[in-house]
Amino acid sequence: MPKGRNPGKDRDPSDHRPGQEDAMANPTIPHSLGAATPPRLAGARFGRLIAIERIWIADKRYYYWRCRCDCGNEKLVRGGNLQCGTTRSCGCLYRLSREEAESRFWSRVKKTAGCWEWQGSTNADGYGQSPLHAFPGERFAYRIAWIITNGPIPAGVEFLHSCDNRRCVRPDHLSLGTHALNMFDASMKGRLAKKLTMDDARRIRQEAGTLAEIAKRWGVCFQLISSIKRGKVWKEHPSRSRETDAPTSR
Repeated sequence: MPKGRNPGKDRDPSDHRPGQEDAMANPTIPHSLGAATPPRLAGARFGRLIAIERIWIADKRYYYWRCRCDCGNEKLVRGGNLQCGTTRSCGCLYRLSREEAESRFWSRVKKTAGCWEWQGSTNADGYGQSPLHAFPGERFAYRIAWIITNGPIPAGVEFLHSCDNRRCVRPDHLSLGTHALNMFDASMKGRLAKKLTMDDARRIRQEAGTLAEIAKRWGVCFQLISSIKRGKVWKEHPSRSRETDAPTSR
């Protein structure tokens, strides 16, 4: 830099970047943030939110976007949360009225002459689950269907499906019962895993066919058949195995 030159006086006005005056006027704004060009989000829609203006929040030391929701409320949201879809409303999206929640729930149900099958997400066991916040503490679709139709669920009871369809939420296919009654119903319908013995495991190791075929014959899951075949469970004791495999003397 030439001697005697004044950087502030000789600066070209075209070098000025948007937001730089904010950082100069307010010492609490980091220069790097104040000098950064704001993202072009103004006027853009994100879910139920419309970005209006970017605001520096001094106590949080971060830029937020003032957004207006379709319901009329305003909310401050980080730009990253808007762009990645983390925030899509002021919170009203999760505060649906009971009527709106019920309408949204039944819109995800396919009603037929038999079962009414849940079309939304399911858990690992195949039961439908619903994220509606209008029913706090409830996540299973069949329980929500019962609440909508019959009212609150008594404490300590379990549900029995007469159709054995885990996606079914038809209220007249559901009945209340105790845990013991639920287990008895499952055993009568062959839905409980059969308790195998060591002799059963030996026969399974000798059986031919696919894992699924063998599992169906024995009434267990194919993962258990695989573990038995590979010797992971019901392991033979070495001495017992030698006694079993030794030829009998005549």
